[in-house]
Amino acid sequence: MYKLASPPSYPVTVSTRSPSSSSSSFFFSLRPFPLLLLPPPPPPPPPPFFVFLAGIPGMAAGMIRHLHSLRRMKRDHGWIHTLLEEAENERMHLLTFMRLKQPGPFFRFSVLVVQGVFFNGAFRLGGRGGL
Repeated sequence: MYKLASPPSYPVTVSTRSPSSSSSSFFFSLRPFPLLLLPPPPPPPPPPFFVFLAGIPGMAAGMIRHLHSLRRMKRDHGWIHTLLEEAENERMHLLTFMRLKQPGPFFRFSVLVVQGVFFNGAFRLGGRGGL
């Protein structure tokens, strides 16, 4: 019949871990498995409309501060740059949300109109206070 070969001789390592730690590692290795079977979460809701207005105050204040500095012929010690950086940051958020939402022509036009109204309001109100 068949002859069984003797097992190869190699060093045998003995685990020093306790059985409870090995069973817990086995449990944690299987724990994410049920999460893979769940349906994906729903997409996030569209951003609120006021997100598209967030860059206006920084831009208007930067413009007002710039014109004020030119009229007085004095430095503003970095305020213009700080305000325009804030407006740039909000602009990047706007571009990110526009990429995610993929708005149609009506939504883009309404953002244009609302931004124009808010910018004019911020410029007129801020110009009188004399930042």
